[in-house]
Amino acid sequence: MKIIIEKIIRYFFAVVFLLSAVAKIMDFRNTIYFISGFMKLGYSFIQYSLLFLIVFEIVIALAFITDYWKKKIILIPTLLLLIGFISLNVFMM
Repeated sequence: MKIIIEKIIRYFFAVVFLLSAVAKIMDFRNTIYFISGFMKLGYSFIQYSLLFLIVFEIVIALAFITDYWKKKIILIPTLLLLIGFISLNVFMM
């Protein structure tokens, strides 16, 4: 039973990160404008940072699909991304 719950949670996180990356890819330009609205950084810096974030989200999703998610090098950035995006969503409400 524990293994089934663990797999459900793993796949849930993988789907969440993949959908987040796909949503950013599909609406890339508006995502850049959204980020530049509350972060006064250059357009090119935000563009490359967003590309890095998309790739990083895909890597995290693939790590959750495989057994590489058990490494601490994946868990810590995952928790930081989740905390950061949750706080961003709460701030934007």
